[in-house]
Amino acid sequence: MKSNKDISVKQAITKGQIMVNVPVFLCLIGIPLLTFLLATQGLLPEWATVTGIFLGFVSGWITWSVLITKWRIWAFTNVRNVHALKKEAIRSMLIWEDGTSFEKTEYRSKKDKIILDTLDKKFLQEDLVYEDPKVPQETKIYFSITTAFFIVLFLSIGVTAGAYLMFEEKNKDFLIGLFLFIICLFILTQAFKKLINREPQLILNNKGITLSDNTFVSWSEIYELEILREGFGNSAQHYLKFCDSNYNYSKIEIDSFNLSIRKLENSLQTYQIRYNNNNKV
Repeated sequence: MKSNKDISVKQAITKGQIMVNVPVFLCLIGIPLLTFLLATQGLLPEWATVTGIFLGFVSGWITWSVLITKWRIWAFTNVRNVHALKKEAIRSMLIWEDGTSFEKTEYRSKKDKIILDTLDKKFLQEDLVYEDPKVPQETKIYFSITTAFFIVLFLSIGVTAGAYLMFEEKNKDFLIGLFLFIICLFILTQAFKKLINREPQLILNNKGITLSDNTFVSWSEIYELEILREGFGNSAQHYLKFCDSNYNYSKIEIDSFNLSIRKLENSLQTYQIRYNNNNKV
């Protein structure tokens, strides 16, 4: 059996996806599919398909609410870096943010609550972080060309569809077309700027962070550095936030960058560790 220190955050998340998400997926897809197949064979009335969709959703949610508590207890018992685990679990959509209505639907018995209350004490200690030797001496982060391209392509279709609705012969949907045209065109111009912008948006190294306007901030002047997640599900957005020595806060949207959030987080930790090691008194 593995000891606590052998269970990494990545391993815990992988087990959670298998232990929780796979059964939930089977409920969401399996039950509606089964009722559909039985209905096509005449073994169930046709309206049973709609019932199957409802039952699939309900059973999936109940399955998640039970299994996620079991995973929480196992994961937070066996993983040392509980802060990183919790962030990654939310990011991977295994659990919800604390205090949300969705988080409150988790089923916890009295015994589960006692165990989780005890495990909460682990959050009083900071995570252990290590330097990643694979991180280069300097990392330049740009807008992702691939992401910007597909956004531009999608919005171009929206602009074209809006123009078509505006100028079709019957002209019945002019207002809808005008609204679609204006909204898509506005967002398109923003996305196109990112597509053609080849200047680094962030430069990270052992000394500090250089922002897109060439402002340099040393690691010694950076406080409250964190990656924020705002919103829910697939619509959530992520930001890099920190405060400098003059109490000026910076909040940078990072979803459109060519470096994943996990790699960015890892790079930030590594550069801070290197700075501290190079400036020990």
